[in-house]
Amino acid sequence: MNNNSAHALKSVSNTKFSLKAIIASQNLAGQRFPWLFRYVFIPTAWPLTWVFLRFGIGPNQATFIRLAILLVSFILILWPIKDFKTLGIGLFFFSVILDNVDGCICRVTDTASYFGKFFDGLVDSMMEIPIPLVVAFGFWSNGSDAGILIAGVVASLAFTMTQITMLRYGLNKKDVMAARDQGVSLQPAYTPIGSKPKIGARGANISGALELWLPNLAFDFRYGGLLIAVIFGLVGPYLYFLAALHILMFAVVFGIFIPRAGREMNFRRRSKTAAAPLTDSTQNGKVA
Repeated sequence: MNNNSAHALKSVSNTKFSLKAIIASQNLAGQRFPWLFRYVFIPTAWPLTWVFLRFGIGPNQATFIRLAILLVSFILILWPIKDFKTLGIGLFFFSVILDNVDGCICRVTDTASYFGKFFDGLVDSMMEIPIPLVVAFGFWSNGSDAGILIAGVVASLAFTMTQITMLRYGLNKKDVMAARDQGVSLQPAYTPIGSKPKIGARGANISGALELWLPNLAFDFRYGGLLIAVIFGLVGPYLYFLAALHILMFAVVFGIFIPRAGREMNFRRRSKTAAAPLTDSTQNGKVA
């Protein structure tokens, strides 16, 4: 942490940040957010941010508090007493709201850090990946159909595979870009016909729209659906629907990122760890 960030953190408890300043620090215009985030979770986080700042709580401390509340919510959902499950669901949604508080604190106090972004993203994964399984096991243990347990496992697994696909694409793309910046030749010695797959403008527009639109829609269905399911006792149908939704998300993400990786990384591009570059003779199975 640099001196400016440390000074900003020390001044959190000494500066009176107004609620108006907190709201003004977040420009929602032109940004794509899930409906629940834009109109429910983010506005709810603003007064909570004001409270946290009054107590001198920094962004990373807010994330730690969020993580603790999330773990307690999981324990309560898994508890065999029904009233505890309801309390656990409530705490879970409170942790979702807190997901926006650390970012608000960073913007107001100018204390954003790479560790904070990493830690916040890690807690996001700890929240999103296991929640279908936690809900399924919690309500299955109270005598519900065993099918909802399977649905919870499938929903969590499909969502995990979606996250892994996007993560691996990002990591490998960074590796390719780093090698290119270092001047490492990764192209084969020749360029076979058709080695550069192309995609039409319409296909690019469709994949781009799906990439932006589907995750936001899935977020609203995931958390809005959970609230409705708990209120009206529809946890079973909700988990079946969530499993189908997460399978669809994985299929779409896989279908988008595999061709994109092929285009951007080139199917025939050699890694910098390859022993020798491709040549016409080696391509034809002959020894040079």
